[in-house]
Amino acid sequence: MKSRESMTTDPTGTTFISYKRSRSDEIDLLIETLNERGVPSWRDITNLENRPTEPELREVLHRPDTACAVLWVTPDVADSPMILKVEIPEMKQRSDCDPSFFILPVAAGGLGYEDATNIASTHLDLDDLTTWNWEKVDRDPIEMEQAVQVARRLLDTRLRVIDGSLTEDEPFELSIDTWGRPSASSTSCIRIDWSDHFDGRFADHQVWTDRLIPAARDIAQAVSAQNRGRPVVCQGQASISAGLVLGAAFKEPTGIALGWVQNMPGDQGEQLWSLSAPREETPVKARFVEMDVGADALFVGVDFRGGPERAIKNMSQDGVLPKGRAGVIIEGEGGDVDLTSPGQVVDAVAKTVAAIKEAKDRYRTRGPIHLFLAAPVGFAVLLGQKTNALGPIQTYELDQSNGDEVYRPAALIVS
Repeated sequence: MKSRESMTTDPTGTTFISYKRSRSDEIDLLIETLNERGVPSWRDITNLENRPTEPELREVLHRPDTACAVLWVTPDVADSPMILKVEIPEMKQRSDCDPSFFILPVAAGGLGYEDATNIASTHLDLDDLTTWNWEKVDRDPIEMEQAVQVARRLLDTRLRVIDGSLTEDEPFELSIDTWGRPSASSTSCIRIDWSDHFDGRFADHQVWTDRLIPAARDIAQAVSAQNRGRPVVCQGQASISAGLVLGAAFKEPTGIALGWVQNMPGDQGEQLWSLSAPREETPVKARFVEMDVGADALFVGVDFRGGPERAIKNMSQDGVLPKGRAGVIIEGEGGDVDLTSPGQVVDAVAKTVAAIKEAKDRYRTRGPIHLFLAAPVGFAVLLGQKTNALGPIQTYELDQSNGDEVYRPAALIVS
């Protein structure tokens, strides 16, 4: 990335949210959707320090790590001197002086474009917000659909500015965290924070379907729209299913080169795992198990660390899983599999996909794939990119909280 010292604004920084506190519930929802799509934010009730408000607001709006602002204009903003006399003039001055800093004005609370513009321009001169490209939400108060609408617009604009700040060969950097909050020092272009939706490694099935999978797809679409030729390099503290969902959002047909920074065991440091690495042979093989000829589900266990096969058997016997037509176990020829290079990961992913396709053809299964992974997160990211023609995939996460190896349903990925 270009030297931060040479730039007034760091385009990977936070988004200042300007709003009336009576609209806190709406802003809560907006910030949730921003977190899900990798856009960090700054908000008064969360981030304001214990000192005089006006000087700090001015200081925050002129900090290099404040990348942009959302101006949430509702009827009650007309009664807010702090917004009208401090926040709007300061962000407008910042925008006028630095084109890297942008403002997304939103007409909300039932306001039309003209009324919202008039309120926001109360203490501006002739060069007001009349000609600005406003976003308008059509629900008062907003619901999830409107929050996502604004979050998508902000993400698109943010990535366009970031793309313009990068050299031709620099990647978009992406972080994804489910175990806890992203690091405050992170400078990733896209900082996905799904931690609020997780209890340990688990998120509710409906949350996956309604929020997290759509968010991952929105991110992939935004990256593709801004610069499909720029690679994406990912890292973070994420669950296995989150890695698979992220990879599936960037499936190979998107044409985006996606890599994962894998923390290697011991003192081996980090490796960048991607499908572009030259393939290296690994001692990975597939074992096929015939089950109920009248069933239609396919069970796939990637057993690099031990565990999935026994869990699949126990869950089938207990009726937790549907009846299976067949099982495919991807395992090492002599025990556990240690993937020590990017090329070995490419080989293991290729063998897994080939085995799944062979099983679907051999056993003529048309039902969903039930996928159990005992493998590194980076393997899940790369495997997700190869799921385009496999059909629906129900993922599972290992739960050892009671001392047993039990898998709980996670994301359902539908191509």
